[in-house]
Amino acid sequence: MTSFLLANACTGAFKMRSMKEKGGVCMRRLGIDVSEHNGILDWDAIKKGGIEFAIIRSSWGHFEEDKQFRRNVRECERVKMPYGLYHYSYVANDAQMREEASGFIRLCKTCKPSYPCYIDMEDADGWKRRNGVSDAMNVETCYYTCRELEKAGFYAGIYANLDWLTNHINSSRLDRFDKWVAQWASVNTYRKLYGMWQFTSDGSIHGYNGRMDLDYAYKDYPAIMKEKGLNGYGKAPDQPKPDPKPNPSKNPKYKVGTPVTYTGLWTQANGGNWYPRRLLAVKEGIITRIIKGAEHPYLINDGTGWTNDRAIDDEPTRPSGY
Repeated sequence: MTSFLLANACTGAFKMRSMKEKGGVCMRRLGIDVSEHNGILDWDAIKKGGIEFAIIRSSWGHFEEDKQFRRNVRECERVKMPYGLYHYSYVANDAQMREEASGFIRLCKTCKPSYPCYIDMEDADGWKRRNGVSDAMNVETCYYTCRELEKAGFYAGIYANLDWLTNHINSSRLDRFDKWVAQWASVNTYRKLYGMWQFTSDGSIHGYNGRMDLDYAYKDYPAIMKEKGLNGYGKAPDQPKPDPKPNPSKNPKYKVGTPVTYTGLWTQANGGNWYPRRLLAVKEGIITRIIKGAEHPYLINDGTGWTNDRAIDDEPTRPSGY
C-alpha cells in the first residue's frame, strides 16, 4: 500500500502513515487539488494510490473555465472520487466580483461536488498588487462570493495562505465561512477554525509524475452535504402522509354548490391517483357534482378533481369568500 509523508492535524507533526489508517482522535482524509496545469490525469491510478478526495479548479478570473475542469469532474465521478471545486479570483471592482461569482455558480451547477466550493483568494502572480486591489475589496469579494454560493445552495469556503488569512482578509465578516489553509510546513499555525489544510506543494503521488499539492480534510464533507441537502444533494423528502381512506357514503355530508378546501384530490370518483394539496395548483373550489356511494363522491369545479368527506374535514382552512 502506498504511503505518504502526512501531516498529523492533532499534534502538528509529520509522520509516515498508511493512507487507510484511521487511528487517532481526528478524522483525516488525504486529497489533492488540481487544475489544467497538472495536465491530463490518470484518475484510476490516483485513486488506486490511496487519494481520498480532490479539489478541482473550475475557473479563474472574470471569466475563464479551466481547460481540464469538465474532464476532471467526469473522471472523478467515474472512479467515484469525492471532489470539490475552486475558483481563482482576479477581482478589482464590484462588476468583476459579480461576474466571477455568477460564473463560478454556473459551473458549480453543472456537477454535484461532495466537498466545498471555494473562492481562491491569493496573489500568486502579483495581479492584485499591480492593480491596487485593497484588502477591503478582497474581503468583500470573499464575502459576496460565499454568500451567493450559499444562496444558490452550495457549501462555500475560502482558500488562502496563512499570510493572507492573517494579514489581508482577517475579517470577522468571514469567520463563519469554512477555511482551506495553505501553509507548507510541518505545523499549521492558523489560529481560527478551518476544515482543510494544504500542507505541501511538493507532494508525490501514485499515477502522476511531478509535484502535487497535498491536502488534509478534517470534516466528513460528503456526509455534511447529504445531511444539509447542499451542493445538489437534496434532503430526502419527508415521508408523505398516507392517503385519506375513502369514506363511501350514500348520504354525503356536503351538497352541490358548497365551497370547500381539501387535503388533496383524486383523478377519479373511484380509485384513481391521489394528489396532495401541496402539489395542486387549485387548492379550493365548489362542489359541482355528487356521485352517491363513490369513494370520492365530490367533483370539484366541474373537473378539477374528486374528493371525499375526510379530505374536506381534515383541511380546516376556509375557502376564500366563504
